[in-house]
Amino acid sequence: SHANGLGGTPAWAQLTVSGGPSPRTGHSAIYDAQNSRIVIYGGLSAGSVFSDVWILSNANGVAGSPGWTQLTPASPGPPRYDHSAVYDPATNQMIIFGGVITSSPLSPDANVFSLTGANGLQ
Repeated sequence: SHANGLGGTPAWAQLTVSGGPSPRTGHSAIYDAQNSRIVIYGGLSAGSVFSDVWILSNANGVAGSPGWTQLTPASPGPPRYDHSAVYDPATNQMIIFGGVITSSPLSPDANVFSLTGANGLQ
């Protein structure tokens, strides 16, 4: 992971983060600037499709050491990859659309995760 502060001359800095999601492709990631966190959902690795959700707290490396936490939503979406996601800061929600899920080639559905629960996800 890398960080780039907004003050002074822009420069990338390597962040030291342990643990976290397994290597993957086709996942989605959103950035919540107010809470300095990145949320990652789903993806694909070696034929396995994921529906896991990970949060990188202190993602900008400024307020403290970054750290990964795996979350378990109350009603998880289906495993999927090659989908799109956006973050709505007004409602503190991650909206996931489309992609490939394990039960059908292409999915037209959407899932909405609230990032306001006690563990950061509902």
